[in-house]
Amino acid sequence: MAGYTDRVQEVANLVETIVEYKTVESNNQELERCRNTIKNYFSDTDLIIREHESNGCTSVVVLNQDTTEPKVMLHGHYDVVNGKDKLFDPWREDGKIYGRGTADMKAGLACMMRVMKEMEDSEVSLMLAATPDEEIGGLNGTKHLIEDVYSPSFGISSEPNNVKGRYMDIIAKQKGLVTFTMSLEKPFFHSTKPWMGTDAADKLVKKYVEITDRFSDPDEREWSTTTFLKKMESSMNKKNPNQAELTFSVYPAGDYTLEEIIEQVKSVDDIDVDLGFRQKVLDTDYENFYVQKLLESAKKSIEGEEPKVMWKAPPSDMGHLYSQGIPAVVFGPEGYNSHGDNEYAVIDSFEEYMNSLMDFLEGI
Repeated sequence: MAGYTDRVQEVANLVETIVEYKTVESNNQELERCRNTIKNYFSDTDLIIREHESNGCTSVVVLNQDTTEPKVMLHGHYDVVNGKDKLFDPWREDGKIYGRGTADMKAGLACMMRVMKEMEDSEVSLMLAATPDEEIGGLNGTKHLIEDVYSPSFGISSEPNNVKGRYMDIIAKQKGLVTFTMSLEKPFFHSTKPWMGTDAADKLVKKYVEITDRFSDPDEREWSTTTFLKKMESSMNKKNPNQAELTFSVYPAGDYTLEEIIEQVKSVDDIDVDLGFRQKVLDTDYENFYVQKLLESAKKSIEGEEPKVMWKAPPSDMGHLYSQGIPAVVFGPEGYNSHGDNEYAVIDSFEEYMNSLMDFLEGI
């Protein structure tokens, strides 16, 4: 890796190592192997290493001081979405590392691990949280850590921006997410005789429209709550009952809380509703002291177009911090095509990203 500093070479090698672990949901052996690698990385330091388990999910927390109230929480998740086997055999090409989780978000996690090691003796109290379940909502990882154990003053997650040329931007607002499955079953009747009964699918669609009209304008493209129909199945014949099932998501943007959305959906008459995946809204003030200090550091450290504080629609674990009154942002190294077959992280961005974090942490 000619041309790269020793720290960047170390981080790139670490990225490749942890990408090889197929850390998908319920793959406990691979999740454990990755977790052990994270812990072993700090074995030559005096940093405090803890594990926190919740409902079978284990997070690794690294601290430079023995406290439950660190000044800053650095955050990265080591779980990934599933993919083809070849994606867990990372490869380098044109200054990029390809493979599942390179962008989302093992490159960011590896950079933060190196920064944590370099900040071992800092007077600023820091924690690094490596969590195992962000891709399925973070309920037993970040949510458990923040609600039951730690109270940082500020959080930074190393998720990539995924926008070409804008990797340096600081994301202070993200939508939340709550998924519902509605189902309905009615007595069978022949479809040529609609006066004889009620079509479950037709009624369910009308109920779905009634619900979604409460939350979103389909033509709205700015920062607002939106909905998305994910799947619908129905059947009506003599062998199968007249039944229908519909799954949809609501993405709140701060004008509604998850609790308000859940209450309104469950209040719909004559429909069975099951609650699924949930993630909280992130709505950090752009002018927050920590946000502005991080922006100053990014501007000093990153070449090219000037960084900005902005919003991005997809949700993340940082919503769990915000729900507890903790300001947080998403700010990661350059990476693209998260969850895609051509996912990659840009090695050249690692140095600038780590320098941004170091300057910020030393400056506060």
